[in-house]
Amino acid sequence: MPWYRVYKTYRGGKSDYDYIEVPNRTPLEAVQDDAEYWAENTSGGHNYGWTVYWKKVRKPPKKWIQDKIYNLKDDIVQYYKAIESIKIKIEKLKKMLN
Repeated sequence: MPWYRVYKTYRGGKSDYDYIEVPNRTPLEAVQDDAEYWAENTSGGHNYGWTVYWKKVRKPPKKWIQDKIYNLKDDIVQYYKAIESIKIKIEKLKKMLN
């Protein structure tokens, strides 16, 4: 599946970027929709006067991939903690039934 570098620039000159993967044979309009969705759902949102761009790339840079792996592993830890907390709450509620 192809990768795209999506980035946005703000009126004040600030910019932000990320990489997204889209299914093969995705029409350009769908890539644009994905890029705009990313822009809307990242810091700054749609009311801050940004312009979004996208460019097809072979793959994201190694540093981005390493950071993404680290962040996903951290997500797993956070989800695990949340699941464990919910399990404890369920057990407490079950005890209240007795």
